[in-house]
Amino acid sequence: MTEGVKKLRARDEFVRFAESFLHQKLGKLSTVQQSYALTHFYIKEIHNRLKSEISDDDLELAIVDASNDLGCDLIHRDDNHVIFLQVKYRGDGAKETPETITHFQSILKRVGDPALKGNERLLDRLNEIDWKNDSFSFVFVTFGKIENQARKLSEQPAVYPDTLKDIEQRSEWVFYDEQSLNEELRSAHSLERGPSEKPHTLHPLGTKGQRGSSIIQVNADQFRSFIMALDARQIIGAYEALGRDSLFSLNIRNFIGNTTTNKNIVKTARETPDRFFLFNNGISCICKELKVFENRIEVSGLQVINGAQSVKALFNAGRTRPNQTDPWANHAPSVLVRITEIPGGYGQSGKVREQITQFNNTQNVVKVSDFRSNDTVQEHLKEQFKKITYRGRHVVYVPKRTDSPPKNAELVRLEEFAKTVYAFLEDPVSFSGATAFLFDDVSGGYNKIFGDGQAKWEIMPEDEFRLRAAIYWLAKEFGDRMRSDRAAEIDPDVKAALERKWVLMYSSRKVLEHYYPNGRWKQELRKTYRGDWELGEDKKGKMFLQIYLDAKAGVVTAYKTSKKYDPGFVHRNWMRSKDTPGKISEILTDTILPSRQPLDEIPA
Repeated sequence: MTEGVKKLRARDEFVRFAESFLHQKLGKLSTVQQSYALTHFYIKEIHNRLKSEISDDDLELAIVDASNDLGCDLIHRDDNHVIFLQVKYRGDGAKETPETITHFQSILKRVGDPALKGNERLLDRLNEIDWKNDSFSFVFVTFGKIENQARKLSEQPAVYPDTLKDIEQRSEWVFYDEQSLNEELRSAHSLERGPSEKPHTLHPLGTKGQRGSSIIQVNADQFRSFIMALDARQIIGAYEALGRDSLFSLNIRNFIGNTTTNKNIVKTARETPDRFFLFNNGISCICKELKVFENRIEVSGLQVINGAQSVKALFNAGRTRPNQTDPWANHAPSVLVRITEIPGGYGQSGKVREQITQFNNTQNVVKVSDFRSNDTVQEHLKEQFKKITYRGRHVVYVPKRTDSPPKNAELVRLEEFAKTVYAFLEDPVSFSGATAFLFDDVSGGYNKIFGDGQAKWEIMPEDEFRLRAAIYWLAKEFGDRMRSDRAAEIDPDVKAALERKWVLMYSSRKVLEHYYPNGRWKQELRKTYRGDWELGEDKKGKMFLQIYLDAKAGVVTAYKTSKKYDPGFVHRNWMRSKDTPGKISEILTDTILPSRQPLDEIPA
């Protein structure tokens, strides 16, 4: 880990983030604003870098911090995993109270108590949850110190409702104080630095002076794999020497937190280290070069592609707090390790490296989009977007969460791009709460976004790329205007109707089809693939403003009509109902658009 990363302090970075984000000095922010900024800081600067990404639009929907939030600031659900987040900004040197810890640990009891009435945003998020099948992360973030009784309480089991007897097995609880936030932030930055090229020496278990003889070599095709057992301290030493989480830069899924599995790994490593080898599946790695000597091995470009949880858990298990004895004073855990040598592993052999990484990560917790990031169509999209300059900034397509894009670039991220294109071309509800649908090439939307509807492309045809790029810039402009309109709106029904950008994008396509029928809308839209327009500015921007206003009117009118006439209308259901797109289309066709004057061709 570089000195710059080592010196990162979460408090300093948060102050910079909050003041830039809210355009005001931190000391002048209210406690509500501080909480709002800290929620954004944790998600954007730590969670999104280390775990699965939450887009800006989804983040705003997930925030429930207000009166009657029942002690929760954010609830986000996607692909059957739910995050509950509570944040506390504390002054330098402050300590977190035991009461705050226990209050958070009882959150499930509060949200399930019918006598306690949560605010509307909270209730909407809670009603999205499949309590019998979803998995959960309960994350507590504070700049106070968690120590003594508060620390002991944080390590005790939470309070679970009797009606959900198996939820404990599907839940993880994580408590971050300032020290652990520093570590998480540094890990996030280390991960984005990419793989370390630094050579590293390891001493496999075996007869001293003849450790090379304890390694099994297996030749698979033209590649060499080496199987060995390592003392856990060797694993920890490599983790620290090679930039900590930089060791996981090529891992499809990163360390996913303090889950029950991870807790059990730590417990086994501390309490029965001599049996760890029997209970753990081991670690899979790749490297650029591996040399075997009589008493050691030397490895260059080492990367853990499966087993990041084990590495981090061993690192945590090996640490001792003041006045604690070394748990491995007599015997350190042994770990089964496989290292596959990929010569030029980040060049010509990259495809093999990607395949090894993918097939070593088949667990359900891996997001499907992480696998798709290796597809050739995704690699070529980088080159296609690279040719575009958006408002003076280079455009960078980012298919992988762990990619480290250049600063001051206009980033187009895979999941946001996929949601935008599918909502516009198909419908805005099929992927609601299930992002994996967009990356399923059998019964999902992947082949419609990145293919011809039947099969995915290896390279996206230029005219199809231009259409999708234009759709993305359209969503960017329309989404910004929608959020601005929503913030200024006083009519609660209009505010509610404008909750989700994806519904507006679907409505926008219907409007474009009206003005440019018989498929002409594609031809017109492709002209704007560079995003060289601004809503309301010049002729092009004024034409798109008309399209935006029509699309907005379609969504709002359809929402109000459904609320007035549909028995049993529920806001959250309307936003996800398969009937909603048809209702919007009907309102546009029958009510909104017939009176509109034709639009000219969109200027090139």
